[in-house]
Amino acid sequence: MAEHMLNHFSRGQFDAKSAGTNPKPVHQLAIETLKELHIDASGARSHHISEYANEHFDYVINVCEQTRSTCDLSCSDSCPSFPGYGKRICWSFEDVTHGDSGDSDETERLKRFRDIRNEIANRIRIWMPAVEKHFGEKVHSMMHAGGMA
Repeated sequence: MAEHMLNHFSRGQFDAKSAGTNPKPVHQLAIETLKELHIDASGARSHHISEYANEHFDYVINVCEQTRSTCDLSCSDSCPSFPGYGKRICWSFEDVTHGDSGDSDETERLKRFRDIRNEIANRIRIWMPAVEKHFGEKVHSMMHAGGMA
């Protein structure tokens, strides 16, 4: 979700990519909740972090639940390191795909996805202007999903 929102909100100023160390299929509720913001993620697919190993990123943003207790310079064992990246940032959000075994009803699951979508959107909207003023050209960002869809 973060990749699509950053690319959408920045109107081309950012070039965000998203990947994980343990990619899973993109959750349908993530696609649905993005569509509510007029963001088309219907063609989204999960990428493995190795697909971007040789790319330079101005920012690597770890977006995962694990950083709640391990957000420091090393983040956690599942957060990758990119040689030559500009700055590493850890954003912690609940992984709403955990425990998604069908136990909760569809309305509750959709509400959880909307809540996380809104938290991510708010974080992006706060962070983006601060970064834009330091760059005169497109900013390349990696959103490491750490297993989140």
